[in-house]
Amino acid sequence: GDVASIFKSGEIEYNIIDYNFGEILGGAITVTGAYQQNGNIYYTNIIHNTIINNLTDQSIALYGAVVLWNGALIYLRANIIAYNDSNGLYIYQPGNIIMEDNNIFGNIPYNNTTNMQAVGMRNGNIESEPLFLDYKNGNYILYSNSPCYIGNDEWMGKFQFISKAPPPAPVNIRVNNKIPSELYINDSTPLISWTYIDNDYGDTQG
Repeated sequence: GDVASIFKSGEIEYNIIDYNFGEILGGAITVTGAYQQNGNIYYTNIIHNTIINNLTDQSIALYGAVVLWNGALIYLRANIIAYNDSNGLYIYQPGNIIMEDNNIFGNIPYNNTTNMQAVGMRNGNIESEPLFLDYKNGNYILYSNSPCYIGNDEWMGKFQFISKAPPPAPVNIRVNNKIPSELYINDSTPLISWTYIDNDYGDTQG
């Protein structure tokens, strides 16, 4: 089931939530209802989490990696909700949702349900490839050119540091514009060239 099921209010901060299965509602997080006391209203804060690779039973009516419903009051900030085999975010009859600087990307079948559109993708929220080092093998650190940078050294998701991976080994090595099997060097200063793809910056170097 869910990693976190919250009734009325709570705090979920700086977590990796991955590879969970929810038979009912959220594959990772479900929040329902709202808490009020002495005239004060308390929100559930969901902040700086990486929520990824979770699964929900899609035969049920309400499903998603994160399900917010039945009057839930939510502050959702700086999360990455990506590559879940369920709706990324399912919102149904919420009380109020405040969303800032989240990346909701690559979820199946939708990043957001129809009800999410009323909330709107605004306040720094994006739908972009996060650029993890290797999310298929559980490495959720971000590359330095990730779109998940918020500003002032703050990043979406759990990890607040990045990786500038070294470039891979050269390929297509040539000497005097010939591949090694064609080489016959009779030149005092041969010209050596190579190319490689630098995944950190997305360009070709040579």
